[in-house]
Amino acid sequence: MARSPIGLVITALVFSFGMAACSGMSGGNGSLPGSADVNQTIGDTADALLARRTGSQNARAGISAANALGGRIRQLALVSADDAWMPLRPDSVRPARLHSCEDGIELMAPARNGAPNSTEALVFYDAGCSQLALDDVRTYTPTSAHSETVHHATTFYVPGNSRALGGATATSAISNATFGRYGLPNVAAGFANVTAAQVVVNKSPELSTAAELVMMPGTRASATFCSDSAGYDPSGIVSLDSTFGWQGSILSGGTRTSEGNGFVTWSATPAGTVYGGATGALSIASATQNLTCPIARPDFTLAGGSAIGTYTIPISVTFHRGRLWGVTVSRAMLPGGDTLSVRTNHARRQSSRAYITGTIKGGRTSIATFGVNAFGNGTLTVTSTGAQYKIADWIVAQ
Repeated sequence: MARSPIGLVITALVFSFGMAACSGMSGGNGSLPGSADVNQTIGDTADALLARRTGSQNARAGISAANALGGRIRQLALVSADDAWMPLRPDSVRPARLHSCEDGIELMAPARNGAPNSTEALVFYDAGCSQLALDDVRTYTPTSAHSETVHHATTFYVPGNSRALGGATATSAISNATFGRYGLPNVAAGFANVTAAQVVVNKSPELSTAAELVMMPGTRASATFCSDSAGYDPSGIVSLDSTFGWQGSILSGGTRTSEGNGFVTWSATPAGTVYGGATGALSIASATQNLTCPIARPDFTLAGGSAIGTYTIPISVTFHRGRLWGVTVSRAMLPGGDTLSVRTNHARRQSSRAYITGTIKGGRTSIATFGVNAFGNGTLTVTSTGAQYKIADWIVAQ
């Protein structure tokens, strides 16, 4: 099994102390001429080795950073998916029609399978609705006047053909809500949402996650929220003999702003911890659901494995009719003092190409870069080795 970054550092420290001890034994008055310079050179080399990361360490750092960011974006994307139905509201400025493709989205109620209390959204890579990107079937079951259970079954497709890349399932318990057409909660009235989700790529389970989000009562244009989540990769990364996960919270201070033209922006500064461990070592622990902000104790945390370090990621995510439009990350702090920056290239938005790119750095040195499209599919590349890892639905997979 591959050693952890902490293990590698400890090994290097033991090695350097051993070298120093050995050189000390041969020093003193009996030292050969120039031995002080030799010992100094050995010490400098040991320091350099300690400061230099291995390719595996860089991969671990890049994967951990991408997952910490991706886990948060994925949670917001799932909640924001309901905004695809905004133009169907009677008071919409530009009403949309069911079973009609508009700007890359086709909405159906009921779903094509005819299930009661169901909806279906076909989302395409292109505005002309010729390349299917994902198919999301949503079913909702009222459990009381102010609560319901919602199930999403989503299939992702490879750009340019009809082959399925993978799929995701999510089950949400929505409470303290006021529901409108198609069982959609009224954001202005506030609600609480607890969701468990799984992602499978090429028949391999790549994500298990649980999250809660509390939307406080506000207005249609502006509201505040708080949330927490935990997630991990059940299959792990075989080449690293490890699995990775995260837990994080927006205890308070999150904002949701709607511009009234289909654009919705979520802004917050999630903070949390990234974990690593042997494949199968991680799991999700739950406590008690929160129904108001601020969150006193997160509902979901990660169990097992070892903490790699903490992160703080100031983030602003904008969606248009439920589809990702742009991501802004500034001065994000990662474990070990690394930093993360994210850019958006709007010219590539309606395509299968990567248009959101990120860079993880240690000081001025690039550790890893990644690029994903609007659906969170792309690649993470380790700068020092060129090793590449797939990103599917925002999470680094095999």
